[in-house]
Amino acid sequence: MPSSKALDRAGGPSAPRAASFAPQRAERPAARPDRRRSDTRLRILEAAAGLFAEQGYMGTSIASIEAAVGLRAGSGGFYRHFPSKEALLSAIVEGYRERLAMVRSTLAIEWASDPRAGTGCRLPDPADDLRRVLAALVKFLEGEEAMLHIGADLSGLPASARTAIGDAWDESYGIFADLFSAYGCDADRARVLGVSALGGLAHYFVHLRNWARPPLGVGIDPFLATWTSQWSAALAEVSSS
Repeated sequence: MPSSKALDRAGGPSAPRAASFAPQRAERPAARPDRRRSDTRLRILEAAAGLFAEQGYMGTSIASIEAAVGLRAGSGGFYRHFPSKEALLSAIVEGYRERLAMVRSTLAIEWASDPRAGTGCRLPDPADDLRRVLAALVKFLEGEEAMLHIGADLSGLPASARTAIGDAWDESYGIFADLFSAYGCDADRARVLGVSALGGLAHYFVHLRNWARPPLGVGIDPFLATWTSQWSAALAEVSSS
């Protein structure tokens, strides 16, 4: 967008006065957004996410996606919204990353608005902040079952989608890094601790998902209790240093 100075130079007092007498072209009314088009795009995104989760990316055809949303196969309806199946998958993953980034942003704003943030005075209960993070992530993931299935096996996905899923993981790590930063940790150390905190948590649940049993038979309740105690102590140490 041009700056106000640029606009002044283009049409301010120094511009030829004759310009003000030139016949003015009637302005066209602003185009209204095509609601049907946006609704169809959303239905394609939702249907494709479900099909990719059930059948895999490679096993899902554009024709099956068209059928799922009521588009006539070969009519070109799909391509009015997405240039390719890969572009569609990228849009699905990017939407997931954006929603996760919103969770991160919301938590970061809460911590930044806390008058204790960054002062080393967030004690005595860092466990409460960890529980808030876990609750926010659980609530977020409740509506992301399709994306969790898509991301569980990266082998058949195009490189662009694998990169985008990695970016989404960075948002997750960032949530924990932001928490350590709010406790007064410097940025580099906050990132290291954030990756460590989420890494152990994620590995436990990936193991549980892949093999349908907890690692070494450790149940979820004692695991989470120990995880929370461990990282509460780390936050307390950061806050007191």
